[in-house]
Amino acid sequence: MTTLHLALQRLAAAAARQAARAAALAALLVLSACGGGGNGTPAPAQPAPSSALECERLAYPCDWSQVDAAIVAESNRLGGDVAARLDAGGDTDAAVAWLKTQATLAEVQHDERSIRFRLPGGRGVWVLADEGRPLAPAGAAAPLAAPRKQAQGVIRAGATQRKALVLSPFRWQHETFAVDHVVARLAAIDGYDITLRQNSSEDERTVWIDDYASFADYDVVHLSTHGAELCRDRATGQRIDPCRIGIDVGVTVQPADDIAAAGHPGVELFVTRKGHRHLAVTPDFFRAVYPQGLDRRLVFIDACLGGDPTLMASLGGSSGVTLGFSNVVYAEFAQGVGDALYELLGRGLSVQEAMARLGDSLAQEDGTRLVSNQRDIRLRDLLGVRDLTGGELLADGGAVDALSRPGDGQPDRLRLALQVDGLTPDRLDGVALRVSRDGSTLVQLPLAGSAVADGEDRLRFEFELPLGTDTQPGETLALRFALSLPEGGFTVLDVAPKVQDPSALPREWQMTSTTIAYGVGSTTTKIANLVWELEPDDDPTRRYRYYRVKGGTLSVAFDGDLNNCRTQWQATLTIPTGASNHSLKFDTVAGLFDGFANAAGQAVQATGVCADGSTLPMTTSAGGVYLMADDVPIAGGGTSGFSGAYNSGAQLPTLIEYSFTPLR
Repeated sequence: MTTLHLALQRLAAAAARQAARAAALAALLVLSACGGGGNGTPAPAQPAPSSALECERLAYPCDWSQVDAAIVAESNRLGGDVAARLDAGGDTDAAVAWLKTQATLAEVQHDERSIRFRLPGGRGVWVLADEGRPLAPAGAAAPLAAPRKQAQGVIRAGATQRKALVLSPFRWQHETFAVDHVVARLAAIDGYDITLRQNSSEDERTVWIDDYASFADYDVVHLSTHGAELCRDRATGQRIDPCRIGIDVGVTVQPADDIAAAGHPGVELFVTRKGHRHLAVTPDFFRAVYPQGLDRRLVFIDACLGGDPTLMASLGGSSGVTLGFSNVVYAEFAQGVGDALYELLGRGLSVQEAMARLGDSLAQEDGTRLVSNQRDIRLRDLLGVRDLTGGELLADGGAVDALSRPGDGQPDRLRLALQVDGLTPDRLDGVALRVSRDGSTLVQLPLAGSAVADGEDRLRFEFELPLGTDTQPGETLALRFALSLPEGGFTVLDVAPKVQDPSALPREWQMTSTTIAYGVGSTTTKIANLVWELEPDDDPTRRYRYYRVKGGTLSVAFDGDLNNCRTQWQATLTIPTGASNHSLKFDTVAGLFDGFANAAGQAVQATGVCADGSTLPMTTSAGGVYLMADDVPIAGGGTSGFSGAYNSGAQLPTLIEYSFTPLR
């Protein structure tokens, strides 16, 4: 069973447990500031809001440092007093009515669970009284009309290193805020450098506001926290357009000091039940910190209401991809969704492909689901290229074998296999491979009809690559493989292998081999250890290179029946220099190896123990075949160590395993 199937099972199990866990999680949701959202009928899709900050449009302070200290203190006091009234059993209607008798308010809005107010000259304060799940749980905020879909292909296609930031400011609060699964999935993607920051206690500041201002330093951001939203004002019965949204930063035990030191526009104060204070950031925060948005990145706001479209618009810029949940989400369910999603993204699938494949498993039973801003991106490049002659993946400085002889005056070519992750044969219309060398195109090849499935979410495409010139032994080939993607964009592999030098074979090989020959009622085991050397008349300019035995030993052990008597014996044979029936041949162009070793039989004196207890002296022979290889591909053209195996395929087989190590 694949890890994806296991992840989907966990999602299903989490969904089935939601109803039973609702009461237990209600208190957690209160502390989590999962407030508001889901009230009334969603409004029609709306255009993206202006990039100007709300505080600038409405002419109130954008930063708490611009707010008079007395107003800061009064905002904090009133928030605590309103929370106390809700703790005492009052509802938000009564709390707002009382609040209006205590102060002149620049604005106040509320629903059944949340109150947001602002004093003249002050900034927003939220009081969150959520006692459970929203009354109308599906789709708190109406989706924004998506900007023109821009497929980005791969994040920084061709990059060898990428960075991910994983934040969990409330790790201390509950196991369901653990993000180890996200870290593990991202760390499994080649080339990703992961930064994990989490708060292990209520007063820890490992994660704080400056981390929310550092998203632009990363390619992928995953934030596991809390969120609150106001979409309808009970006092007017009107929809708040756009919805108010706040994303939790963490607990503050000194609100006045922390507010004054916040240092960024768009920071507001959350007051939860029992008077806990948190700092939160709004879309204004992200608009101010990232005025152009976070283009060509993936940002996953793993929080209640993190899929708010205004929030997504403040992060996505013109080409960034944002993810979040449409309403209040259980943290355990969110964990399962994240695990399943990142597994598919790690395989090379695009965000939209992964979400389509996960389908309804992205939704809770109440309709809350993972949503995106409808853009698409892939977390990594998808390509690997294998040299079919040498058998190895192309790598910078690694050997690659030309099909014709380098340096012979004739244009050379390579025989290659392209490996493509994250694609399937049914999605190849318009997909083409372009290969260039030093910036000049060598070939452009369509994959449809030629590429075949090579395991789950992987393709294989074999082709010959004409290099256009006669290469020289040891020459570096600066190659770029660029594959167009079905959703748009490209995935790229830049690699610079070196042309295999046929004369680069070692002068000597150290060989070890183990041979097991099965007979009727018997087993013969042979262990060889010997050195091979180039033939004295070997020509290093020729395609084929030949070796002879320099010397070594062959140990033979027999255990079985001879003449109906149980016999065991051991013998060690010396293999002399230039022994007959011993040969090695290397094809330096095709990267193939042939080997044969057959030791001349030597007499062995043995004694058998017969069924009646008598003994029977006998003479037998030790020797025989202990290496067999015929046109076996070898990595690197035989310039480095290699190993292989042989199986005779008989009912009572002979099995040989061998390995070669270059000596000089």
